[in-house]
Amino acid sequence: MIGIYAIQVEESGVAGFLGFVMATAGRAYFSVPGAVIGGVDGTVPLGLLYLLGLILVSVGTLKSRKLPSWVPAMWLAAVVVGLGGALLPSLELVLLRLGAIVLGLGFVGAGFALWRIYPLRN
Repeated sequence: MIGIYAIQVEESGVAGFLGFVMATAGRAYFSVPGAVIGGVDGTVPLGLLYLLGLILVSVGTLKSRKLPSWVPAMWLAAVVVGLGGALLPSLELVLLRLGAIVLGLGFVGAGFALWRIYPLRN
């Protein structure tokens, strides 16, 4: 997320900045399984913070035109599929996993795009 934001910091605007902060804060919570903040389970609110941040990062990425447009489209699709999994208990397992795969493919695409923009030098 840091590398993605770093290459588009100026072009992504306020949406990109807010999305980066929100997505990073929301995602950090999920790095510690079962973490509790102030005695309260923050899974739902911080999960929503991550999703909203991801939406704003996607908007900023589309605005910046630094990455292929299918990359933020994959992130947005992952949000939709993941929310479907949260709202449809009978399909929860399948949709949440599918959403995670789509999200991951978007980040893999971003990684390859960054690699092409800034190739390794010897």
